[in-house]
Amino acid sequence: MTHPLSDTENTGLPDNSGPATRTTDSRQTALTIVAVVAALLCAGLVAYVLRDASAEEKHLALLAGGIILLGCAGMLVTALVLAGRTKRRLLRAELELRRMQKHVFDAGKLAAIGELAAGVAHEINNPLAIMMENAGWIQDLLKSDDPLSSENMAEITLSLQTIATQGHRCREITHKLLSFARKADSNANVAHINSLLEDIAGFARQKAKYRDVEVRLSLDPQAGDVECSPTEIQQIILNLVNNSIDAIEKDVGVVQLKSVREGKFIRIDVEDNGHGIPAHILPDIFEPFFTTKDAGKGTGLGLSICRDILTKMGGSISVESVSGQGCVFHVYLPQHAKD
Repeated sequence: MTHPLSDTENTGLPDNSGPATRTTDSRQTALTIVAVVAALLCAGLVAYVLRDASAEEKHLALLAGGIILLGCAGMLVTALVLAGRTKRRLLRAELELRRMQKHVFDAGKLAAIGELAAGVAHEINNPLAIMMENAGWIQDLLKSDDPLSSENMAEITLSLQTIATQGHRCREITHKLLSFARKADSNANVAHINSLLEDIAGFARQKAKYRDVEVRLSLDPQAGDVECSPTEIQQIILNLVNNSIDAIEKDVGVVQLKSVREGKFIRIDVEDNGHGIPAHILPDIFEPFFTTKDAGKGTGLGLSICRDILTKMGGSISVESVSGQGCVFHVYLPQHAKD
């Protein structure tokens, strides 16, 4: 399977290498070449005419040639000025588009955090209940006739250990949520892909449990590190997982996250056994504003922005689906050079 790559390094800074500005540069070069060729042809024509011409004819030919050359120079200058203005306008439009995409991406992250909030609260509630139960047990032991007996001290020590363990569990849950909510750094970085997928699966399982969907992991131990923005990859994969969960309408739903090492790339698969995507709309799902969701439930920008972000990282995204039999999204990310 081929995976289109981008030679543009995603530095997070404005650059002039967008497709529109590159097209303008090409047109500007073409206009310059045309003007030079026209001038050369004009000079050649004048030289040919002057070969056997009289003095008066030579004078007229030189005058006509000068007028033609002046006209070519004027057209060239006009073309270059117009091309420069067009390039600046296109560059401003591209920068504005990037800003809009970033705003939509951040809004999508806030929406995902909102969906995760209930699940995270439930996850924290369980260890908190255990901690309160053990704290109450310690209070009861301290009120006993012999709180310092060896048996009571052993019970208190065990309860304190349990409280500490559950406290660490709560801290780990909140740390993952805060890490996900942190403002994305669009600069390329290095991340261990299997650890990212494990975190994403932990986020998604609470929502999946309410929908009777199982989230499975199949991780290649050789997957190693990838060059990416970890927070953006978390958002992209979580978006795909949430879409898969929403697409499942069966009693036994399964979403599987898989990592596979393929040459210089790491492939991440998000596979589900939902209703799939009809063949006639598959070519359009990565287009901006295309969505199959009801009005008010989706903008159609999710997959389009995911594709653009992955392209800037040097990766790609594709999909395979059979209507009624589920689908699988393939995300390719460049492997870290040291692996």
